[in-house]
Amino acid sequence: MADPAERPFLDRPAARGIALLVLLGCIALLGWLHRDDLIPGDPGQQAARADPAAPCIAERSADIQRMVDEGLIEAAQAELFRERAIGMCRDTMGGGSGPAPTGLPPPRLPPPRLPPPRLPPQ
Repeated sequence: MADPAERPFLDRPAARGIALLVLLGCIALLGWLHRDDLIPGDPGQQAARADPAAPCIAERSADIQRMVDEGLIEAAQAELFRERAIGMCRDTMGGGSGPAPTGLPPPRLPPPRLPPPRLPPQ
């Protein structure tokens, strides 16, 4: 039989212990990076993160409701105003159907390749 001292390092219990520590470190790192997803915070902050236009929509809806309460507009007009306010808020705050803003600058394109200059014949 082979002598246990001659076993390769990867077959030893110490190598398995190191692999286990690396695995636990990776799990801990993933947990730290996704801590906001795993442990939710304030419900108001969650709503703002889920829909960036939510505060704008709430403010506009309150204004429209105040106008209805004061008798300035009718219910049909209020519904039309709410639909328009939602569209405006989503367009200005980035909560629309288009791509979400990433905060990154647009990609830089390489400069165009120009043909080499022509030299006059000698």
